[in-house]
Amino acid sequence: MTVLMDTTLSMTYGRPTMIESHAATVLRLPLALDEQYLSRDTLLEHTHPNTQPTTMAFYIQALLLNKILHNILRAFSKSSGTADTDAYETWPKGGPNQGSERSLLELDQALTLWSNGLPPHLVPGNNVEGKRFMRQTNALRQRFLHTRMLIYRPILSGLIPSADTDISSIISPVRRTLLQRMTIHCSMLRVQAAQAAIQNICAQLPTEVGLMGPLQAWWYNVFYVYTAATVLSAARLRPFITAEISLQSIDLSWAHALEVLRRYEPCHSSAKRCVAVLQILFDRAPQNFERQRQSQEEREKREQIPRSTKDI
Repeated sequence: MTVLMDTTLSMTYGRPTMIESHAATVLRLPLALDEQYLSRDTLLEHTHPNTQPTTMAFYIQALLLNKILHNILRAFSKSSGTADTDAYETWPKGGPNQGSERSLLELDQALTLWSNGLPPHLVPGNNVEGKRFMRQTNALRQRFLHTRMLIYRPILSGLIPSADTDISSIISPVRRTLLQRMTIHCSMLRVQAAQAAIQNICAQLPTEVGLMGPLQAWWYNVFYVYTAATVLSAARLRPFITAEISLQSIDLSWAHALEVLRRYEPCHSSAKRCVAVLQILFDRAPQNFERQRQSQEEREKREQIPRSTKDI
């Protein structure tokens, strides 16, 4: 539980984990066995009826997913007390840093293998009876999607145009390098994960405020939806993303995100603050981004004039 809390707090506040990777991954997993099937004789093998799904499977899968999340935070967060930069800070500009492309592939593969290895009663769409299993399935699904967004977060952030970025080479499919194609595809995956996270919660919102239904507690849902909505806000500023994922689709997911947050406003004022922040991002971010882009173009033109005169 200590490792889980450390990872959750580190993820929430954007800082490296305090527990080292070795200490966090050597813990033994519990048995996939519910309490009522525990034998008093410890020498006998504990067995669980094959016809009955176990509630302990959720905790085991949460621990396995937490290991992946822990590795993500350790790999891509800034090290405490050092000047290390994020692993993907230079992806669109100068190439991957310190084997980051290998880390990305390994973490993505680990996450995919975890998803493919879920017990049948925890796989979305299997329609297992019982609110407890439905809630466990939704909880793991949301954590999976949020973890996928975390993996690709530095790449989408790195696609912000700067003075040394050749925008035309990113926008034009013909001029894209293999690295640029990878970064754009990873950004698409992050946006799609954000849309899926919002839709999964919006489609299962309880009719009455305060009820959980098949979802987790409201504070989890507010956190996941707000994080996903900030991804959509960034995606709206990238024309090479909106060329693949339409603005109509992004705006629809955005509207669903606000709908969810407004539904949770009576639960706590934090949901209302999230709505206010997102509305500011929606209204001001494109304007600020456009002014920044125009200023960059003017600066580049001024720098080109003396250079061309010197060549003459």
